[in-house]
Amino acid sequence: MVEINFLVWRFPQISLVLVILGSAAFGAIFVFLLGLVKQLKMSRAIWELKSQNKKLNEALARLEQPATAAGEPERKPEA
Repeated sequence: MVEINFLVWRFPQISLVLVILGSAAFGAIFVFLLGLVKQLKMSRAIWELKSQNKKLNEALARLEQPATAAGEPERKPEA
């Protein structure tokens, strides 16, 4: 049994096992929430990049269209 004084709260005679398990659970929840925020930011960035990629591919197709209509051979993108 241990006594906990945290900021303005006081927990007299609480089991050390409960303190350890509570701390581990709090840490796990905190890490999970940080990971979730990072995952949401990355998902949004991926969505925006896919949208931008689609727009650029459509613009490229429009620019290549007159060249093929005039009888010129279609240019292959260089790797």
